[in-house]
Amino acid sequence: MKEYNYKKIKYINEKNIEFCDGTIIDFIECRRNWSRRHEIDNDDSTCVADRNIVSDKPFYAFYSNEMIKIIFTDTFLCFQIKNKKEFRRFQLQLVRMHYSSYDCT
Repeated sequence: MKEYNYKKIKYINEKNIEFCDGTIIDFIECRRNWSRRHEIDNDDSTCVADRNIVSDKPFYAFYSNEMIKIIFTDTFLCFQIKNKKEFRRFQLQLVRMHYSSYDCT
């Protein structure tokens, strides 16, 4: 599984996420893979990722063909509150684009 810090996101739009190195997360692919993995009809779900905000490294794990994890952590203690705010902001972005993530906490 590839792992990226959220700061490596180049852009997010209604179709995908692109990272600074050119890697792309395709939301349609993730939705299809998430539904297949959980044996749910694709039309019955908007889920594209799993999320966990209470993990040592809060993350979103996207169901692209090769799983990609976006982590929300810095090594400095003073950034913990900022990381959680960014985590929630990211979640709201997904919701605004009509996608969801499964809470693994």
